[in-house]
Amino acid sequence: MAMDGAPLISLIIPVYNAEPYLRRCMESVLAQTHPNIEVLLIDDGSADASGMICDAYAEKDNRVRAIHQANGGASSARNAGLDAARGSWIGFVDADDSIDAAMYEKLLRAAAGSGRQLASCGYFEERVDGGRRYINIPGKYINLPGWSAPKDMPGDEALEYALRFRYFSGSVCTMLFDWAVLAGGGAPPLRMDTGLFNNEDVEFLIRALLRADGVAIVPEALYCYFQSETSSSRAFTARQMTVIDAWESIIGHVSPVSAGLARAAKITHTEMAFDLIRAAVKHKRFKMLPALRKAARRHIKESLAAKEVKPRRKFLYILILALPRLFVPVREKLRGLFYKEPV
Repeated sequence: MAMDGAPLISLIIPVYNAEPYLRRCMESVLAQTHPNIEVLLIDDGSADASGMICDAYAEKDNRVRAIHQANGGASSARNAGLDAARGSWIGFVDADDSIDAAMYEKLLRAAAGSGRQLASCGYFEERVDGGRRYINIPGKYINLPGWSAPKDMPGDEALEYALRFRYFSGSVCTMLFDWAVLAGGGAPPLRMDTGLFNNEDVEFLIRALLRADGVAIVPEALYCYFQSETSSSRAFTARQMTVIDAWESIIGHVSPVSAGLARAAKITHTEMAFDLIRAAVKHKRFKMLPALRKAARRHIKESLAAKEVKPRRKFLYILILALPRLFVPVREKLRGLFYKEPV
């Protein structure tokens, strides 16, 4: 039941062939300790029983609405949810994941306490065998050893951090958004780019950060990303290359704001391009290499000149760019020998 004075939080869940996981997801969402939520289940043309599960939850719980549409992808489904949302705060959950019962209560409390328009928490990965691996908890980032997360970040600092380290924890699913940021207030409302299939949520988050006054941080892992066998073995396709388009878009958004932000975005663009080169070689998608090498060269000067990029990484860039089919396997063998995955 809704309590007087408790802000309505709209939780948007895109659903596509999620029958094995959707009930678990929904039970965690409906168990939220925040008393006033609406849950928007966007059935994105599912071919399994997901649509019927959505309708069943909508029938038995008046907090749930089921919306059915032809398949358009996750961004299209999330946009449909944004168009239908009635809440003053917006959250996103993926249908194969689950969340801590107090996640949105804690995020909202952090946002209200700091006066920020966005709030972020950490996440962990749960494997098929039930094992858990903590990925990112604010203040304990594996790529930022010794860094201590503040309670909140002003907008410019949050934006720089998101650009340098890709995003806060995982995706929009670890965030809570003030509707005022997404509504626009005179500017066009924020919606996800349906032409992107990789890093589309990061691109959306960067645009939100450009409008927001900052981010409140909850230093706990409250979002559970379920690493299914399907997700861990997902085929590498041309759609993954839209990560380059996403970061080109990000560079375009931040360049008018600051040369420093544009530089940070270009450095990350280069890193993402090399990630794609490594993935293309691993999956033997060699026909994609010319386009990916071209993308990697586009802004590589910023990375080679950057003090924060380690010399060994710069050297690796040069080797992989020259002979990717030779040096990517060598890198992976060395990585397997010397790199231990954090737990």
